[in-house]
Amino acid sequence: MGPIPFQGIHSKNQTANPDFYNWNKVIIAYCDGGSFTGDVEYVDPESAKTLPKSCTSKMKPELCLFAENIQQDIKTPIFILMSAFDNVETQYTLEGSNIYECIDHGTCTTSQNNTLKGLHMG
Repeated sequence: MGPIPFQGIHSKNQTANPDFYNWNKVIIAYCDGGSFTGDVEYVDPESAKTLPKSCTSKMKPELCLFAENIQQDIKTPIFILMSAFDNVETQYTLEGSNIYECIDHGTCTTSQNNTLKGLHMG
C-alpha cells in the first residue's frame, strides 16, 4: 500500500480544515478476512470467536461485523470517523475523474453529483 493523502477533513491545511488541521491522524488499514468468506455452502471463518458475546447473543455473528450492529457493544472510548462514501467504490464509480478534486473542492459535474447521490442513497 502506498502513501494515503490526508485531504478534506483529514487535511493539515488550516484553511481547508479549520477544525481538525492540527489533530493527530492515523489510518489503520486492517482486514481480518472476516468479510471475505467466499462462496461455499457453509461458512465458518471462526471470526465470530472474536466478536463480543453481547452482540452475537442478539443476532447472527456475521451481522456483528457491521458498525451499526456492534458500536453499542464497544466499551473503549473511541471517536469513529467514517466517510459518507466508500472510498474504493467511489473511485471505481467515478473512474477517470479526479475524485479528490471533485469531492474535497466541490468541482463535481452535475453527472458526478447525481452518481454520488445515488451511491449515498443506495
